This record gives sequence, structure tokens and C-alpha cells, in this order.
Amino acid sequence: MTEMPVPDPDPRPEPPEAPLPSDCCDSGCPICVHDLHADAMADYRARLAAWRARHLCGTPQVWTLTPTSLDFDTHKSGLDGP
Repeated sequence: MTEMPVPDPDPRPEPPEAPLPSDCCDSGCPICVHDLHADAMADYRARLAAWRARHLCGTPQVWTLTPTSLDFDTHKSGLDGP
């Protein structure tokens, strides 16, 4: 019998989807889709900072590097060389 993978109880937040160019009507709306996206990005950055604080709070980390897991602005790849 195979075990089902346990879902991560605290997954990394996902960024909001950017609006398409066609989503903005360019009529000067008081609340544009770009304004809403900027607000959603600010919320995402706050949630991501909190998530990072929970997951990187001074505990030594072991990284399994795959092409999709490399995030060069947040992780050290260990490939800095001598």
C-alpha cells in the first residue's frame, strides 16, 4: 500500500497573477486593475516575509536543488566556488 503525500501545512505563498494588458481599459478608473495588483503584491510580499521568517529563523537549512527550486534572490546555491 502506498502512502499519500502529506500536504505542506505551511506552503510558500504564491504571487498574485499579473493583469493582462487587455485587463486595463485605460480610462483612468479610480481603482485600476494595476492598483489592485499592486495592493495584492504588497500583501504577497508581507505574507512571503512572514513565511520566510517562520522557515528560515536561524535553523540550518538543507536544500535540495532542482532547476525549479533555485530562487537566486533568496537562496544560496552553494556554487560560489573557492
